[in-house]
Amino acid sequence: MLESVADVLVEQDINLEYHTKKKGIFRGSFFYYIYKLNLLMKSLKESLMESIEPTKKIFVVIKPGFLDKSQDIINIYKEEGWQLVTTTVKQLLLAEAKKLYKVHKKEDFYKDLCDYMSSGLTRAMIFSKATTDDEFKDATRIKDIVREKYGESDMRNVAHSSDSLEHMKDEASIYFGII
Repeated sequence: MLESVADVLVEQDINLEYHTKKKGIFRGSFFYYIYKLNLLMKSLKESLMESIEPTKKIFVVIKPGFLDKSQDIINIYKEEGWQLVTTTVKQLLLAEAKKLYKVHKKEDFYKDLCDYMSSGLTRAMIFSKATTDDEFKDATRIKDIVREKYGESDMRNVAHSSDSLEHMKDEASIYFGII
């Protein structure tokens, strides 16, 4: 919740000076700070309402070599009704890649997949949505759309998404700490 409020405040601060000048309110004035306080209260109220309303969350990773498609991929999720909660960019250590894909440990492609996932920058994202029947089926369906549009091969398939709450908690913790 605090991260999303901070993001909103940064975004608001960028546009605040323009909007307040347009209204004849200048930085440093009493009315400027009242205006900014009202924006903060509105952001906090929205964040609080999100935390009260039960929301479903999904975890998605954009794989190395595809970060230039980040905004397009985010937009696909948004078009499906998902809102971006938080995101981070990170190059995984080999041990982190192995943890991310531990469910595939016995597969022939496991070593190559872990090497690939630790070869460059990745972008992890958590999305939320107030209503969906099964968030993980929804995540898989959207991931398949993204893979069909941008994927290059079975391994360089653009995106990973968690398939269960348990996996989501384990996988998201690699990027965001305890979830």
